[in-house]
Formats: sequence, structure tokens, C-alpha cells
Amino acid sequence: MARARRAPAAAAADPTLANLRKIDHIVVVMMENHSFDNYLGMLGRGDGFALDHNGRATAANRDDQGNLVRAFRMPSTCQLMRAPGQNWNASHIQYDNGRNDGFVRASGPVAMGYWTKEDLPFYYGLARTFPVCDRWFGSCLGQTYPNRRFLLAGTAHGLVSTDVSKILAPSPPNGLILDQLNAHGVSWRNYFTDLPQTGLYKSVVDNDGDKLVNIDQFYADAAAGALPGLSLVDPGFDTEESEENDANIQIGESFVSRVVNAVMHVIRAESGGDATRFRPRGVSLL
Repeated sequence: MARARRAPAAAAADPTLANLRKIDHIVVVMMENHSFDNYLGMLGRGDGFALDHNGRATAANRDDQGNLVRAFRMPSTCQLMRAPGQNWNASHIQYDNGRNDGFVRASGPVAMGYWTKEDLPFYYGLARTFPVCDRWFGSCLGQTYPNRRFLLAGTAHGLVSTDVSKILAPSPPNGLILDQLNAHGVSWRNYFTDLPQTGLYKSVVDNDGDKLVNIDQFYADAAAGALPGLSLVDPGFDTEESEENDANIQIGESFVSRVVNAVMHVIRAESGGDATRFRPRGVSLL
């Protein structure tokens, strides 16, 4: 986003920067609580599951009694209540200083469950069509609030849990990415369903409240070709849309499909409306 500060000669010498200048819109949809293996481990590309000669995932962790619990396909797209856990303590038991062998000890056998293309057909379709960030990890071994703080500020600012008393907190000393966007004249909006994630910081509510708008405005802006430079698009956190357990993950997948299709429709229309060009050259999904 700081590319406007570079001289044209520098851009000409740096092909990466020149390509960045071609990006007009970034749309960020941050969902809840799932690893690459959990959703796309059976994709067949990227750093997913290793499979045995029968096509079964070989990943396994031991429980508290030393019994081996192997990865298995979840019997339903509905999750368990508050399991597996992702709080600070559970996450560090799971990680176990890099051994990644504590998932069952921290959360029980459900931690080894995964879904497939039959459960998540839209996500698998995206993952087979566009780049996949298979080595992308959570910024913080913890819950929602600290990780969403990282998205907005590049730091959890000392928070390690989803603590509602920390909503509307002061900004960290270096400010938020939104402050940088404002300073450089880059437009942005937080389109939310019931709770805007940018409400984690008081400065946003006080100074940029007009940029926090209902999700319906996203679809209207997308249809009109009027999306800002950055769109933060939030699912329903008080509904099952966020994919937080114990939600039905297909409800969240449906939400993401509506967001993606809204963006894809606009790009196709602006590039000529050629119905045969299903993968527009102007779209990159990560």
C-alpha cells in the first residue's frame, strides 16, 4: 500500500512493484478456527496429508494414555461445542515446542478430524483453481481477538485471549494499518454482518465510524463496481457464518461463496462480460 511513495524509475526497475501497481482492490475475509489440514488436507496439492496405499491420511497424535489417534474424516459438517480448543494453553500444548504432537492431549480425538471436497465443495473448487497458502499460520497461538488484532495492527498488543473487556481498546503505539491507509489516501471499508472486527479498537469507532457499514452495502458496492481499495468483510459472529465451533461449516462456506462470487461477477463484467472466461485474469484468491 506504500507503493505510491516510490518513484516511477524505481517501479520500472522492480517488476514486483510494477505488478503491485496493477492491484486496485483487496478483499479480506477472515473466518474462524480451522487449520489447512482440517479443511484442505485431502486436497491433493500443497502441504497436506501424506496418504497410505489405501488413500488414508497417515497423520496421528497420541492421547494422554499413549494411544495413537489417527486422522479421520468428520462424520458431519456440524462441529462440537468448544472443541477442539484454541485458547492460549491448549494451543501451546498442541504445538509442543514445534513437535505438533499435543492436539489430542489438548482437545481430544476431534482434533484429528478433517473434511473433504464432499463436505466443502466450494472451498475445494477455489483451492484447485487459485494459489493456496499452505504454509500460512496463525499469528498468535491463541483465540480470535489477538489474531484479529494482528490483522489490523501487526501485533496482539499483549492480548492472548478473547476478552470482551478489551473491546474498544486503545491503539498500539505504531497504530493500525487503517491509519496508514488514511494517511496515504487509500480508501477502505469494514463491511460487517453483526459485529465489525475493527471495533476491537476505539480509535476506529471514534474516527472512522462512517467506514463501518452493513454487509448489504458490500454487495451493492461490488455490483456497482465501487469497492474501496481495501474491503474487510465480516461474517455473522452471532450466527453460524463465522465457522466458529459448534457451527455447521457449510453455512460459513456459503457466506464466503457469496462474497467471492460478488467480486468475480464485477471483474468479469468489467473485463467484457465474456461468460466463457470463468477465471478472470484480474482476480487472485489467496
